[in-house]
Amino acid sequence: MGPQSVESAFADVAAQIGQANGKATGLLPLFGGAVVGVVALAARPMPLVAQVLLALAGACTLAAVLALLSVVRPQFTPRDDNGFPFAARFADRPSALLEALQERPGDVAMATYTVRLAQIVRSKYVRVRTAVDLIVVALLLVAVALTVMAVA
Repeated sequence: MGPQSVESAFADVAAQIGQANGKATGLLPLFGGAVVGVVALAARPMPLVAQVLLALAGACTLAAVLALLSVVRPQFTPRDDNGFPFAARFADRPSALLEALQERPGDVAMATYTVRLAQIVRSKYVRVRTAVDLIVVALLLVAVALTVMAVA
């Protein structure tokens, strides 16, 4: 791969944010359905081992849903010196925004913003992966609980 321009790196990172949000949004209904399934199973009479397994599966599923919600939650920090959080600070002073933008070279500002967005993207994908891992564990626990219930 050849050298990448700041603009193309920024475009790639911005697209990745959209993809991460899309994945989380698409997975939320699936995981919500898993919560409903665990609750429905837990309402039946069953051996204590199966109850414990379903409780653990429910905890994993809840943690997965929380991880996905944290992906789609906007992330702003006081140190956001680029993009719309930066520009919003100048809501009443557009001329001050122009001055602030002229103080920073364009490529440096865009590169800084690209790095910040890349950190956000990485964090989002880690949380999506964690949520998927948690739901896999939950499904395995439900499978074992169902096996225990079938044998009992």
